[in-house]
Amino acid sequence: MSDRQRKINHAIHRRAPLSAAQVRAIALDPASTDVQVLITGKAGLGLETAQVLASAEPLIGLECLGLDDNPIGDEGLTALASSPLIAGLKRLFVCRCEIGPAGIIALARAAPPKLRQLVLDDNTALDSEALSPLASLPALEELSLLGTKIDGAGAISLLQGSTTLWGMTLWRTQITLAGAQQLREAARVLGRYVSIVTDFDDHLSAW
Repeated sequence: MSDRQRKINHAIHRRAPLSAAQVRAIALDPASTDVQVLITGKAGLGLETAQVLASAEPLIGLECLGLDDNPIGDEGLTALASSPLIAGLKRLFVCRCEIGPAGIIALARAAPPKLRQLVLDDNTALDSEALSPLASLPALEELSLLGTKIDGAGAISLLQGSTTLWGMTLWRTQITLAGAQQLREAARVLGRYVSIVTDFDDHLSAW
């Protein structure tokens, strides 16, 4: 069996949300060592489930975790960030999970070495100051912040503070047209490929 087929066979991605009991069963199943993708949304999963995942030794091979629309909160993200699980994650989706500044600090302090994509859409407690620690993530390439309160200055600070970040999705934020223009100019100055999406792309000149 090819590595690609192996990954497909061990991806758990349910349109019908997994219950807390189902997540626990997966987390504790010795066969879950081959699970690389675990995505479940809008299942009402909270802190307890995040803690179960954080302590799940069989999930040490997990590369992609999606918990959108589950209120794990800062404590849940902190539990995940402090677990062995975080070392292998390449993609983390925690949209509308009630994440605030404390969760971001915990994630930044953990400095996950492989985390390339982070999606934090519609965590409305996050503003520029709260998001600033993300610039220190050592492998971060793609960052989605739709519906957060980041402004132009905050986005520029993140971009300039990171040596790896090349993609930012910033719809429905506090970024103004002037802020979007300044962000575009800051990206040009960096001299590396950067993809930035804001609400004002139609009003800005081509790259």
